[in-house]
Formats: sequence, structure tokens, C-alpha cells
Amino acid sequence: MDTSLSNSVYKIESEFNKFKREVEKMFNDIAVKSLNIQKKAFNCCASCIEDKEKIKDYSNISIESIQRCIQNCQKIPESLENKINNEMGTLNESVNACQKSCYHRLEDLLKNQKKQLDTEKEVEQCLTNCFNNHYPLITEIKNRLFRHIDGI
Repeated sequence: MDTSLSNSVYKIESEFNKFKREVEKMFNDIAVKSLNIQKKAFNCCASCIEDKEKIKDYSNISIESIQRCIQNCQKIPESLENKINNEMGTLNESVNACQKSCYHRLEDLLKNQKKQLDTEKEVEQCLTNCFNNHYPLITEIKNRLFRHIDGI
């Protein structure tokens, strides 16, 4: 691999890692913000079992009712998880679409037989822009999820 291509790959990889760290930071912030929701769900699940333990006659205990109770306790954390997954899906789709457009641009440049160095630089810049242009979306997603958590 020649030096210029190696440098381009390194720069793109570096931008990707920086973007990945920002997404991981967002996940961590959301996890911390949602700890109270997780605690409530855990306590709710525990109470499903504790309430049944108070009954002296175990023949009246229904495993199905305990399972229903636990499932109800998990509805809010599950809905939050679904919301997070949907938001991340949107982010991934958007970044992937941007990257695909860069690769289509690369194909066009190669068909037109542009100089390899120019092509590498253009693709490097395009892919770097894909990450840089999506940082605001990370912030938007985080803010939407925080508002969602605050509304629970």
C-alpha cells in the first residue's frame, strides 16, 4: 500500500474512531440518565414476587400472574430501548447513505480516470465529511432521548 493511501486510510479510520467515541459517550449519558427508570422497573419486578411471598397459601399463587406483573414492569424500559434502537437506526442509515454516496463518487472518479492521489483525497474528504456532518445528529438524538426520559 502506498504512503498516500495508507495516510488516507489512517485519517478515515481516525475520524471513524472519533465519531464512534462520541456515539459511545451519548450511550453512556443516556444510560446514566435512565438509571432511575431501571431502578423503578427492578423494584416493580421485585414487588411482583414480594407480594406473592406474603400469601401463606401458595396454592393461590399463579406463576402467570407473576409473569404478567413482571412484563408490565418492563414495558417502560423496553419502550425506551425501542426508542433508542430506532434513533440509532436512523443515525446508522444516514451515515451509511453518506458513505455510499462517497463510494459512488469514487466509482465515477475512477471511470473518468482521474489521478489516484486526487481520487483518494476526494474520497477521504467525502468520508470525513460524513462523520463531521453527523455530529449534530448525535446531539439531536441525545436531546430527544433525554426529553423522552424526562417525560416518563
